[in-house]
Amino acid sequence: MDYISLKNNIINLLKNEHLKQIPSVPILRSTTQKPFFTFSSILVVYDKFLSSDEKDIEFIIQPCVRSLESYKLKYNPIVSNFQELLSIFSYKHRKISYYINLFDELNKKFLSLEKNRLYWQVQSTNSEVKKALRQNDFYNIIDSKSEQLRCDLPEITDNAFYLKVLYEYRNGLVPICNFVLIDQDKDSSRLDCAIFLDRLHFIINQKENVYDTELYSGLVNFFVEKSIPYTESCRLSSLLRTSLVLLLNGVLPESKRAGYFTRKILREFFAFCYTHDFDVNSEIDNLLKYGIDSLIKMGTNIDIVNSKKDNEEVKRIITYEYTQWKTTQQKEIKLASKKIRNLSYVDRNRVDMLKDTYGIHEEVLKRIVEDSNINFERNPNEIEYSNRFLPYPFDKKRDFTPLSWFSQSRFSI
Repeated sequence: MDYISLKNNIINLLKNEHLKQIPSVPILRSTTQKPFFTFSSILVVYDKFLSSDEKDIEFIIQPCVRSLESYKLKYNPIVSNFQELLSIFSYKHRKISYYINLFDELNKKFLSLEKNRLYWQVQSTNSEVKKALRQNDFYNIIDSKSEQLRCDLPEITDNAFYLKVLYEYRNGLVPICNFVLIDQDKDSSRLDCAIFLDRLHFIINQKENVYDTELYSGLVNFFVEKSIPYTESCRLSSLLRTSLVLLLNGVLPESKRAGYFTRKILREFFAFCYTHDFDVNSEIDNLLKYGIDSLIKMGTNIDIVNSKKDNEEVKRIITYEYTQWKTTQQKEIKLASKKIRNLSYVDRNRVDMLKDTYGIHEEVLKRIVEDSNINFERNPNEIEYSNRFLPYPFDKKRDFTPLSWFSQSRFSI
């Protein structure tokens, strides 16, 4: 099933359940004040939660942009800096069993996920939620401490907790839905719910991860054909798609404010291209072709990306930014190479000093250090992240049950 059909079927089902759809908003919230971007759907309806006057239960399909360290894109194949969220909101208290039943109906009538593979991460002390789950024949319950599931909703409340839904798939646990139960009072609460559409999409289509779907595969395959390793091809694809979304929404690169994020993502993309000897300017037409095609298949910004004038402007911006970046990097690389040529080891203090002094991206710095046969101390945060037991995929050779894995895991999304 293609991604647009997935969205449309869910929209029709929720409307049949008498939920009211509200329109999405632009990803750019402000060019000068934080948060610059819509990073969560609840930002669209924040005022409704503050006033509590709205009686309807509403839903939205909202494009969201957030900032993730690029190493997370490499080691976790189900996260992205840009995605669409299906969110459901109840501004007044309703039975928690109603929310769980709504998810159950969505699954029965359309998703067809195996019920015995659905796992619910719940506050261990929340007997009302557990009761509501069992009423709907959900018995795979993962008890967790309250502090693990606390949700920060400033101004709205200090009493909000996640109820997370994970699906056992290909020897791992994929988070597919987050319920946020707001101001729970016994068996009822208000609700902010986020369903990860791109994850449902790859599961329903029996793909390995989000990069294996039509939303990324054209780009990923293009990079792989250029002899770039698969995981790096996935990361490059994610960074490029996010860059294109920002540019097509008018968020132009600059040295500060919202445009700084566009420049940062672009330069990360350039840096990883550089480390694989991939020249952006010589491949710009193919990059735009596959990148824009992936956005069209998402059904987002179709009017914008079909504009030849806008496409040419995006091409001009990327070409200019890359040329400027490459020229500067080449000068600074020569200076940094002289600085390290008599060293045998570059520790983290020296890594930070070289980055700050010469403005070289860490991946580029790592390459020139290792090309000089000098040992390079990796980012400890990246090492720690890569060594974690991720919820998906679980590729280690050992006996596995979701609960036994979860008891070991130090990672959640």
